[in-house]
Amino acid sequence: GKGGKGVYGIDITDPKAISQGTTPTIWEYPAYGVSDPDMGYSYSEPVIVTANTGESVILFGNGYDSTNGSAVLYILAMDGTLIEKIDTGVGNPDPLVGQCNGLSTPVPIDRDYDGTVDVVYAGDLLGNMWKFDLSGKAKSDWKVAYGGSPLFTAQSKGGGIQSIVSKPAVMTHCDGSRKGTILIFGTGRYMAYEDTISDGGQSLYGIWDWADEWDDPTASKPLGLFEKAISSSSERSLSNAPGVTLLKQEVNFELDSLIKSTTHPIHWFSPSAKEGDTTGNHVGWYMDLPGSGERVVTRVKLIDGVAVGVSLTPQSSPCSSGGDSVVYMLEACNGGQPDDELFDSDEDGDVDTADGKLSGKRYRDNIYYAPAIINADKKEADKLFFDAKERMEVKKEILGIFYWRFVE
Repeated sequence: GKGGKGVYGIDITDPKAISQGTTPTIWEYPAYGVSDPDMGYSYSEPVIVTANTGESVILFGNGYDSTNGSAVLYILAMDGTLIEKIDTGVGNPDPLVGQCNGLSTPVPIDRDYDGTVDVVYAGDLLGNMWKFDLSGKAKSDWKVAYGGSPLFTAQSKGGGIQSIVSKPAVMTHCDGSRKGTILIFGTGRYMAYEDTISDGGQSLYGIWDWADEWDDPTASKPLGLFEKAISSSSERSLSNAPGVTLLKQEVNFELDSLIKSTTHPIHWFSPSAKEGDTTGNHVGWYMDLPGSGERVVTRVKLIDGVAVGVSLTPQSSPCSSGGDSVVYMLEACNGGQPDDELFDSDEDGDVDTADGKLSGKRYRDNIYYAPAIINADKKEADKLFFDAKERMEVKKEILGIFYWRFVE
């Protein structure tokens, strides 16, 4: 983590066996006295999953400022021994080159619902969203998907790097007739002094991994780099997918810290467009964050099809602390302003029509991160907890299981 280049594990399988005189099994990777040039300061959250080899494994990103400067997915056994490293091969440790890289927190996906991990997604410091294929029953079959290329590379409309330091939220495609997953994430970084004075443009994204939609898997290809804007009105393209793009949404109103944004409809691309069907050309959406220095460094959360992302804008002066935050709530399917009232804008404890339809709320002089979502008192509104004092009322999430039967 932040204190050193490594990860640690403590066996607490039997908590009752742990006492002052009996310590649990503790391991570290790399082991004491051993160096690993791919291991950086890993801010990544490790996750334990069952691999297709049948064994339980630990997944995490290698982190930042490693000797080799690349983005690497680590796979360890439960005792901390290395099973496999999957190196993306992208990055350069030379600070003069400006391509020092590192992999952020991964999110595993079980595509066939058999209890084992098949796909892993993770972003990196250079704005790449990677897809790792772990579907093979032998570790030698595990690899970077899309032939070793990233699924998508984010950059600002001016061509600047948009780092991805948080794990993406993942959902099935919101159009039930389409296959694949949608990844929702924000961009930006906040780790070094240089980051506090950066005013480069950052964004929120919803990207479709469209591999399963193609009848011929060999025909599917990564989306590529999100090309910079040629003009303020031009539609941005994807370097590896001619004819398709991302739907643009944007903030168009702010008053008294309450924010509204556009609600443009999304028209999903279909591989049949290669045969002349031009009904849709979108493979996702994006919304540029409007504030100078605004960025998203914690994961987006999903509530009933709504993406909750929290941005921050730090103070640039080294003699100052804190900054501003904005809580965005956007339709996960198209990135637009939700069609329902979600914020308790009048702060009366309820979310109703009197609050109006909004897509964001600004908090000044406070920096917040991804909130905890709680409804302990069973009211008609959930609470987003940002810290011990600050909380926000939002529309209650629908929980439970829906049942139905066919009547013939």
